[in-house]
Amino acid sequence: LVSQKQVVNILSGETIPEGRKLKVQITAPQAGYTLNQIGLWGHLDDDAPIMFALFQNSEGVAIPSFADSPDFAYTFYSTLAVSNQGELEIHIDPDVLATIGYVDGVIDAHNADTKAHEDIRKLVGTGVDVHNIDAMAHQDIRRAINGKADLGDDGKIPESQLPDIDVSGSINTHNDDPAAHPALRTLISALDIRVALLELMYGTEVSGNPFVVTFGSLNDLTVSGVWNAPMERIEF
Repeated sequence: LVSQKQVVNILSGETIPEGRKLKVQITAPQAGYTLNQIGLWGHLDDDAPIMFALFQNSEGVAIPSFADSPDFAYTFYSTLAVSNQGELEIHIDPDVLATIGYVDGVIDAHNADTKAHEDIRKLVGTGVDVHNIDAMAHQDIRRAINGKADLGDDGKIPESQLPDIDVSGSINTHNDDPAAHPALRTLISALDIRVALLELMYGTEVSGNPFVVTFGSLNDLTVSGVWNAPMERIEF
């Protein structure tokens, strides 16, 4: 290495088809610098450690100082091709800084592992199965499903499954309600008045001066009774 700046940590290691994949983490040192080289050291048995892998980048990566960015963490992945002879042990530093992204990734991988917490998974699966076949579970949903009609071959609900609802009483009550459809009632009343007026004018023998009175307005009229303005009539 040229001008070594700091000692970095191995965050994790895993076996892949190409060999061993190492995850190296670089945190903010006391003084910032530009990272151009990363070296990996190892040793055989009790021999002194030697550098067995060197990774270089001429452009470099800016590593800020701890004062400028105390939470800084740079992750570097390296792949080591290992023969099928011998055994490679990787030392994971227990004091390594775990970033939020790293923790989230570990949790997601753990949750996706179908072999994680097999005892809990069995209990949950058994509980769900028992719950699903429990005739007392979700009575409201079961009633809704049991009362649901089936569709016939034509895609429609068969007449035999249609509810027997008699609305004639409600319709008759509505029709007899004097407050129902006031606009229609006013038009019908006006038509009755016009017909009655025509009968009066042409069906009655008049020997004096004829005149016509309507009750759309009471201007210049003196009447006794209750004036129904919407119906344009006098009620007694």
